[in-house]
Amino acid sequence: MANKHMWVIEVTHPELNKYRRITGSDRYVVEQKARAQQATWDDMWRRHQEAESKRAAREATARDKASKKEMAADKTEAAEREIENLRNTLQHTLTIDDTIDWDSLLDRSEFTEPEPAAPSLTTARWCWPIRNTLRHFPKSGIWSSKRIPVCCSLNTTCRSRE
Repeated sequence: MANKHMWVIEVTHPELNKYRRITGSDRYVVEQKARAQQATWDDMWRRHQEAESKRAAREATARDKASKKEMAADKTEAAEREIENLRNTLQHTLTIDDTIDWDSLLDRSEFTEPEPAAPSLTTARWCWPIRNTLRHFPKSGIWSSKRIPVCCSLNTTCRSRE
């Protein structure tokens, strides 16, 4: 019998914990089998990673949904308590005597400045405006060009009605 050489390649995939020993009489065939086996395991690992990431995403979504439900329940409970407080506000205030003693708020202390002098009739006089002006009378809603007397002090010069 002829002395044949056997070719051996060991293929491993550490993430999948897989090991395979490929043997054959032709080097090219053994290398092709090893590449095919490595490609198969790499594809298996890729699908495993995709499935794992989908599962993790579903779990994260479920956790997020549960936390949102819990937060919504907390907010609902707080809102219901606030509504109940608002409903009981009138009943609560009716039990409290909160009348105000207005006399206690008056300041009855003496004034520090003296009372001003009363105006005398000689310090002011009625004058007619220098020009005819249009004046609006709000109560009647009409405009008038009549001369309206205005009070002016003695220090100003105006045409008085004489």
